[in-house]
Amino acid sequence: MNIATAIEINLDKDSVWKLLAEDFTSIQLWFPAVKKSYALKAHTQLEGASCAGRVCELSDKPNGLKAEETITNYDSANGTLSMKVEVKNAPKIFPVRSNDVTFTLTAVSTDRTLLSFQATPTLKAHGYLLYPLLKLGLTKSFKDLNKAFKAHCESVGVVQPA
Repeated sequence: MNIATAIEINLDKDSVWKLLAEDFTSIQLWFPAVKKSYALKAHTQLEGASCAGRVCELSDKPNGLKAEETITNYDSANGTLSMKVEVKNAPKIFPVRSNDVTFTLTAVSTDRTLLSFQATPTLKAHGYLLYPLLKLGLTKSFKDLNKAFKAHCESVGVVQPA
């Protein structure tokens, strides 16, 4: 399964990169599904990245659903961030085993950026039985993620260089 979405953000590419990649662990500030987010430990940190990845807690329960997102490609020059997402503490019926995700930023103009999102989920056996509905649901979820990120970027405004 491959899922691709894109959205234009009314902010320059460098500022969008800072919010997406350099401020990687702050997803809980703009995406309501994430209750808590923090740096992933015990993994190799790629050059330029602020961390090796992040853990997104998706529940308030101590052993609730989590997503461990390990950064697999960090390319600030080309505006590309990729990660391997592994689901933790999910019920056995949860149909997704993992997900490979790539965000790519392209400058549309000096103050507009195209965010392209590519996801390749790895499904469990029963996930293939649900394929059409699962693809619809995941596509909607990823579009919601992109919309939330766009709103965050545009509300924060221009980011000052560090």
